[in-house]
Parts: sequence; C-alpha cells; structure tokens
Amino acid sequence: MRSLSVQWKITLMAGVGILLTVFVLTGLSFYFSSQNQQLVSEQTFTSLRNQSEALVKIQSERQAIYVQQYMDEATYRAEMLAQSVLFLKFNAEENYTNSAELRGSINELLRRSVNNFPNIYSAFVVFEPNALDGEDNNYHDASYVGANSIGRFAPYWSKPLNQEAVQRVFTEEQIENTSLNAAGRAANNIFSCSALSQNTCVMNPTFSSEESGRHLISSITTPLIVDGKSIGIMGIDIKLNTLQPVINDVDNNLFNGVGNVSLLSNDGTIVAWDQGENRLGDRYTPQDGLPEMLPSWLSQGDDFIGWSDSQRTLLAYTPVMLGNTTWGITVQLPAEQVLEEAIALDSAIQAQRSASSNIQIIASVMIGGFGILVVLFAASRLVAPIKQVVESLKEIASGEGDLTQRITVTQQDEVGELAIWFNRFLDKLQDTIGQVVVTVEEVSKTAGEAAHVASNTRDGSESQFKEVDMVATASEEMTQTSAQVVGHTETAVYAAKEADSAAQEGQQVIQLSAGLMASLVNRMDSAVPIAKELESNSENINEILKVIEGISEQTNLLALNAAIEAARAGDQGRGFAVVADEVRLLASRTKDSVGQIHTVIDDLQQGTRSVVGAIEEGNQLAGDTAEQVSKAVESLSQITESVGAIQAMNEQIMRAAEEQQAVSGEVNRNVSNIRELSEGILTHAESSADIGQRLTEISERQKALASQFKV
Repeated sequence: MRSLSVQWKITLMAGVGILLTVFVLTGLSFYFSSQNQQLVSEQTFTSLRNQSEALVKIQSERQAIYVQQYMDEATYRAEMLAQSVLFLKFNAEENYTNSAELRGSINELLRRSVNNFPNIYSAFVVFEPNALDGEDNNYHDASYVGANSIGRFAPYWSKPLNQEAVQRVFTEEQIENTSLNAAGRAANNIFSCSALSQNTCVMNPTFSSEESGRHLISSITTPLIVDGKSIGIMGIDIKLNTLQPVINDVDNNLFNGVGNVSLLSNDGTIVAWDQGENRLGDRYTPQDGLPEMLPSWLSQGDDFIGWSDSQRTLLAYTPVMLGNTTWGITVQLPAEQVLEEAIALDSAIQAQRSASSNIQIIASVMIGGFGILVVLFAASRLVAPIKQVVESLKEIASGEGDLTQRITVTQQDEVGELAIWFNRFLDKLQDTIGQVVVTVEEVSKTAGEAAHVASNTRDGSESQFKEVDMVATASEEMTQTSAQVVGHTETAVYAAKEADSAAQEGQQVIQLSAGLMASLVNRMDSAVPIAKELESNSENINEILKVIEGISEQTNLLALNAAIEAARAGDQGRGFAVVADEVRLLASRTKDSVGQIHTVIDDLQQGTRSVVGAIEEGNQLAGDTAEQVSKAVESLSQITESVGAIQAMNEQIMRAAEEQQAVSGEVNRNVSNIRELSEGILTHAESSADIGQRLTEISERQKALASQFKV
C-alpha cells in the first residue's frame, strides 16, 4: 500500500468505498425484502389459519346442532310414546278395561308410530312381569297381543323396506341375557339401562337384521315410571342414514371436500363418514386416519380446534350431547389445501423477490464499475499538479543543499498553495540553517565542559551509593530483630490467654463443686430429722410390742384358766380343753415372736443411732469442705485477675513491638528508597557522562552537516 502512487491510492480507496456502499445497500435491500416477505407470509398464514379454524368450528357446530336436534326429536318422540303407554294403562285401570283390549291398544299405538314416522325404524315396549295389568299368567306365548312365553308384555314393531309394520316379541332369553358383547356391555343393556337409571338412554349404533335391507340404527329408550318406580321401558330405533348427507354437506362446504369429516358414537362407532358408507357401523381403527387424540375427545366430551403436532393437519372435534352419552363430529383438513392461498402468495412473492434480486445485483455491478472509472479519471486529474511540484522538489534536492532555489507557482488551487508555503518554508529554513552553523560551534564547546562535569558527578555518586547500601543492610537486620520480638510477644500473649482460660475453667469447676457440696450439706441436714424420726418410730414400735406381749400373757392365763375349768367339767369340757390348749400354745408363740421382734427393733435402733451419728459427722465434714471450696474459688479469682493483668501487659508489649517493627520497616523502606535513588543518581550520572561524550560527537557531525548547506 505504501509503494502505490497517490493516484492509485485515491482510486483504490474510493473504489473500495463505492463497492462497499453498493454491497451494503444491496444487502440491506435483500434483507428488508426478505423481512417483508416473511412478515407478509406470517400474517397471511396466521390470518388464514384463524379464518380456517373459525370456518371449521362454525360448520362443525352447525352440523352438531342439526344432529342433536334430530336425536332430541327422536328422544322427545320416545318420551311421548312412553307417556301415551302410561296413559293407556292408567285409563284402563280407571275404566276397568280388560287386559286384552289394553294390550291391543298399546300394540296399535306402536304400529301406527312405526308406519307414520319415516325416521322411526321400529318401536318396542317391555314391561316388568305382571307390571302392566297383573295378568301375565293368562297370556303365555300369546304373541298376537305382544306377550312372550311367560306372558310378559314385550312387543317389538318394525317396518321392512316399503312395507307395513310387522310384530315380533322379545323372548325372556333376550331380556335377561347379561353376557358381555363386543363393546363390553351387557347384551340386555337396551332393556336395563333406562330401567336402572330411570333416565333416557341412547344406545350405540348397530345394523338392523332385516333381509330386505340393512339400516344403521340407534335405539333410544326411556323408562316407564309409576309412583317413582320403573315398571318397564319404552324404546324406538331411529334410522341414522339421514345423517350421512349432513356429514357430506360439511365436507363439501370445507375447501371443496378435500378433508375428512365423520360422526362417531361414544364407543367409536362410525355413524356417518364422508369417505363412503362401507365402514358405517364399524369401530374406527388407526388405519382410518382419524386423529390420535380421538379417544380422549370422546371420553371427555370437550370441543377442540387446533393443528396437529406436525402442523400439517387442521383438527376439530365438536361434541353432541345425547342423553346419557356423547357423540362427536370430527374434522380433518390438510394444511396444503387450507393454506393454499397463503402458499401461492408466498411463492409469488418469493419469485418476485428473486427477480428483483437479480436485477439489483446487475445494477449494483454496473454502478460500481462506472463509479470506479469516474474515480480513476478524477484521481489522474487531481494528481497531475502534484507531479509538477514533485519534479520541482527533485531539482532542489539534487542541487547539493542549495537553499537559494524556489518553486515557480503556476496555479491557485491547493497544489499552488502547497508551492507557496514550501517556498516560505525554504526562506525560513535558509535563515535557520545559517544560525545553526553559528550555534554548532558553541554547542561543541559546551558539550566538552558537560562531559567533564558528568564524570565528576559519577565518581561522587558511586561513593554515596556504597554508604547508603551499608545503611540499608543495617536497617534490614534491625527490622528482622523487631519481627522476632513481635513473634515472641505474640507467643507470650497466647500463653497468657491459655492460662487465663484454664484459670476461668478451674474457677467454674470449683464453683460447680461448691454448689454440689452445698446441695450435699442440705441433703445431709434433711436426712438427720428423718433418721431421728425413724428412731422415734422404733421406740413406738417397742411400746406397741409391750402391749402385744401383755395381751399374749393375759391370753395364756385365760387359756390356763379355761383348761382348769375344762378339767373340772370332765368329759363334757374335753373339747373346750383342747381349744384352751391351742389358745395357750398360740399365746406362747405370740410371746416368742414378740421377743424376736424386740431383738430386731433393738438392732434397728442401734443402726439408726449409728446412721444419725454418721450423717451428723458427714454433715460437719461437708460444711468444712464447702468452706475450703469457697476459699479455693476466691484464690482462683485472684489468679484469674493476675493472669488478666499479665495478658494486658503482654498485649501492650506486643503493640509496642509491632509499632517498633512498623517504624523499623518504614525506616528500612526509606533507606531502600534512598538506596534506589542513589543508584538512580549514579545511573543518571553515568548516563550524563555518556550523553556528554555523545553530545561532543553530535556537535562534530552537526558541523559536517551544516557545511553541506548553501545559505
């Protein structure tokens, strides 16, 4: 870069600036174009997503309402038929209508309902045994009036394709069959659900078994309740094929039928499906392509609208509440069709941006090349006058220092101004060089004198440095001695603290011993009255024993008198004599026992007296010991105070030693600083001598240089 000419430097720098500007502007254009496309794409996709979700939700909710209304109408019809059956039963009871006429009336009601309502495939009633009229025993196997083998009223009316309604009867095996079917429910759930719950029940869809045409039907049953008790059920089977157009209508109204719309019962049975009727009545499988979350949707009964985890499918679920169960409408739409307009718009914007980018790149290259050519031409025009000045300077420089030459000024721009000021510079330089020639002689003389002074200064600085070095060594030794004193003082302070701590611990131990000894004296004092009381009680026992001994002697005398009286009585008093002997023997044994107790009591009294004496003696010794412990506590207190005073004195000594060490360190640092300064002065003195020598040499060279200029 330094070897290039000014023209090429200007061209290169301006060209780089132009190219950078073009590249930056082009890059910013690309960036903002990309940001705009991304913003438009995001806003478009978001708007279409929201609109699609709203559209799908509205369509599915609208059809869910239609399905619910259709099923609610059928439920209402079943409940009305149930009320009609109960009215016929009540009317027959009030008017004493015979049972055959009642059963015929109900059969006629069912037949007319099946024939007159096209959406009702069949109607049936099942009463509990004898719950209708109490005359089931009179109608065994009377199917003509809707009775089965045990006479229970259980008619079933159905209408084959384009024919009149026909009747059959539910058998007891069908009504009482509790075995589980494929759905895990009891086979007789159609009869037991409403009877047990006393509510309307909607059964899962199934196919009719008529040979003339299979229909997908759903049974709706409602209980027959009298006085709060269920006496039977009323049910109808409604055709579900009318719901297939509803699902097809939803599919056709959503993006031209590209989605997947289905109506499912609570157990997952396909009620209606836009993919065709071949799977109606079957349970859905993962191969059907229905959402993975469908089981939780059916079980929870909450609506859902959102996108799949892969964001490739729009999913919607709308529950349909039907009595004791919940059905649901599911909608699946591929994102490619839902967002087709957004994708097309994004592709168009991308193509337009790509074309614009190519045009911008071509324009940028052309503008950059043209700018570089303009800069190259302008640089050559700007550099031409400078080249003329350079040629003039070459002539001056090649004239062996001739400062009398001047540049001829031919233009009034910056280059002309440069020539004018350069001529003025030569004028000033010519005068300055003349003065330099005169000054060089004086500098040469002064340099010699400075060299001599610097040599003398260096010798003096060497002597000063040696003396300061000795002082620094002595100061360092004094500092080390102070550090040792501080260390010994710290050891003494630590030992004093340990002694003070030990004395305090000993004082605490003796104080504790004094307390325990005082407790012992108190215990001994309290034991003396107890022992004396024991001695007194022993005396009382002796008195009692004396009384007992007197009683035994009296008893002995009485027994002796009784024996004498018995002897006088002869044979008649022989038994009394035996008793008197026994009493005398017992009195004798009592006297002996009292004597033994006397001996034990005497020993006890003697022991008690010994205990009392020992307690009194121990009490005296404990008191003396307590006095000695108190004196020991006072002595340890004095020792603690003395150790504390020693510790305080050691701390004062340690602080004084630390201060001395700090002062010694400060002196040592000051001496070190003086030594360093002396060493620096010596170095500067040596440098001054060298500088003086070089100054002499430089003055000689200045003479030689000044002689080269012509002034």
